[in-house]
Amino acid sequence: MQESVGSDDGSYHQVLPPGTFVLHNKVFNYPSLARRYKAMAIDVVILLSIMITTMVILGENESRPTVMILMTVALSFYEPVLSRYSATIGQRLMRIRIRNYDAPSQPVGFWQAYIRLWTKGILGWLSFLTVHQNPEHRAIHDVACSTVVIMLGNG
Repeated sequence: MQESVGSDDGSYHQVLPPGTFVLHNKVFNYPSLARRYKAMAIDVVILLSIMITTMVILGENESRPTVMILMTVALSFYEPVLSRYSATIGQRLMRIRIRNYDAPSQPVGFWQAYIRLWTKGILGWLSFLTVHQNPEHRAIHDVACSTVVIMLGNG
């Protein structure tokens, strides 16, 4: 049961359960940092598996460097495209979604998702260390790209 807490101005504010935040008058659940890490780890394992399998299949083929460069470029679209239209495999399994901060019920735009990926890559682990500094658990790359990570349901 949620309680209401009075403030000095006589108004009452509802106390939200842990793991939730209010954004644009809607209550959202945010994923734990562990859940975000797990989603990212699942996606990294999938992408590395694809790359390694392709390298093994190609062996010492003379076209291997060209194919690997083309695959790297193609796989750099994995997160932005899937975040835009649904979710990556890791996000889906961990029940998290990347959303537009200004309209959290809507998916992010493609370029917004792509810039978010590059910003996250440039800032590295520093970005994830900042998640708990924000009431909506937004990392630096989320703030920079106007995104928010939400969790579907209660986990």
